[in-house]
Amino acid sequence: MNRLDTKAQQEKLQYLSYRDALTNLYNRNRYMSVLENYGQNKGQLIRNVGVIYMDLNELKKVNDEQGHEAGDSYIRRAAQQIVAVFPEHTYRIGGDEFVIRLNNATEQDTKECMQRVKEALAAADKKTDIPISAAMGYAWSDDPDKDTEKLLQNADAQMYENKQMMKKSNIR
Repeated sequence: MNRLDTKAQQEKLQYLSYRDALTNLYNRNRYMSVLENYGQNKGQLIRNVGVIYMDLNELKKVNDEQGHEAGDSYIRRAAQQIVAVFPEHTYRIGGDEFVIRLNNATEQDTKECMQRVKEALAAADKKTDIPISAAMGYAWSDDPDKDTEKLLQNADAQMYENKQMMKKSNIR
């Protein structure tokens, strides 16, 4: 194997280490790398940060009733809708959990972005027998030098409240 082959193989491994195989979105490894390198910014000035945390509803039901292939399709369809709105800074950080990170965004921008994702998922509902449903929460900071992991925790807590409200209201 020559140096070019080795370099190409290393680049492929690097790509795969930061991409989710099912959705081709960035994965948890990439998200953690972004958080770890956040303070270094590599010359990029980031003033405001918004985070949207999403958890798909009904994945277990889809898996139990229609099989894991249908569950994988459900996740892929959701990812396609998310990436159609946010082609970058979108991460699948767990089985049915997604994070969108918005740099240099206002709080209003973050809320509007979350609404756009909701609309994209709702539009996808019309194209299939298995509608896509997700609980969502967001957090925003005008001081991103603070603990950026705290932003994710706040967005996650808000998402959990949204999920509980959806269950109580029988919203799928």
